[in-house]
Amino acid sequence: MQHKWVHNAFFCISIGVFFYICAIGINNIFRYNAFRTEFEEQRRLLLLETHTNQVYKHQLSRVEDPRFWELQAKTRLGYVNLGEVVYKVIPKESKRK
Repeated sequence: MQHKWVHNAFFCISIGVFFYICAIGINNIFRYNAFRTEFEEQRRLLLLETHTNQVYKHQLSRVEDPRFWELQAKTRLGYVNLGEVVYKVIPKESKRK
């Protein structure tokens, strides 16, 4: 009789351990998916920020070029070098019917 009780106790403990291990495994799967999602989001943000950084570095390298400043003065301030001719294109108004 005691032998049967030991088997039942061992079976119940084994079932309990099995369900505990399954619960831990399922919990770890959810945690892994959450971390994986966060990791992918952070990697996407890193790529975006890296691209933005490269754009800014390119713009900074252009600032050292005198042609950049000349172009800025011409487009933003309307400056003209001596001997240059400025043509202003005025669109023709369309006839309304």
